[in-house]
Amino acid sequence: MIVAELWAISDGLQHAWDGGFRHVELETDSAEAANICNGLSTALQHSILVLAIHELLQRSWQVRIRHVSRSGNAVDDKLARLGQQYMLQGSYFAAPPVEVVSLVGEEQQRWEDHMMGS
Repeated sequence: MIVAELWAISDGLQHAWDGGFRHVELETDSAEAANICNGLSTALQHSILVLAIHELLQRSWQVRIRHVSRSGNAVDDKLARLGQQYMLQGSYFAAPPVEVVSLVGEEQQRWEDHMMGS
């Protein structure tokens, strides 16, 4: 399962780079994957996949990879379920699908409240 998560991280980083994004915050519900990517774990450190992720992270951009619990990331959970439902593997959205618009607003508000110290 960790390898699948690492592939998703690698693909996401590559698409972000190719899309011209240079300030990226990547969230994963796998603490182990976040630790591996952030160099906090030596698991799979010699894996070609992990080496490729670390090469991507060395590029001229700012990337923050952090663990977010599945229950704390309703948008990601909903997108994953939509992907399974509609077989959307490899699909990317320029704007949030209508099914997650309200969830994006709710998460944005929680994030703003957190940043304000509420």
